[in-house]
Amino acid sequence: TKMHREGHQLCTVLTTLIPQLIVNHPQQFTDIPTQSRLSRNLAKEFKEIGFQFMGPVTTYSFLEAVGLINDHIEDCPFKYTTT
Repeated sequence: TKMHREGHQLCTVLTTLIPQLIVNHPQQFTDIPTQSRLSRNLAKEFKEIGFQFMGPVTTYSFLEAVGLINDHIEDCPFKYTTT
């Protein structure tokens, strides 16, 4: 991929832009965003290094899935066991 040809590694890109876990404090499901300024900026970065189909919503979901953003509801039993 273009990312590897240019010497980039995904983990390096992510840890440079997100040096520590982001913990949000939603009270209900409707408080959980679908994107953020970070996901919009990261989506642009992904496109520059060769990713396709990585818009800000997909990027935000990816960050939640890999554990870089904790959006568990405050009373969820997994809120702090995943950090």
